[in-house]
Amino acid sequence: QGNLLATSFHPELTHDLAVHRYFFDEICKGR
Repeated sequence: QGNLLATSFHPELTHDLAVHRYFFDEICKGR
């Protein structure tokens, strides 16, 4: 059924964009 990835992240706890960057990179790889 394809790849699925789920997470819970609270961006208000940090200004580090590494988590956002990781998910963005993974999504772009799948295209």
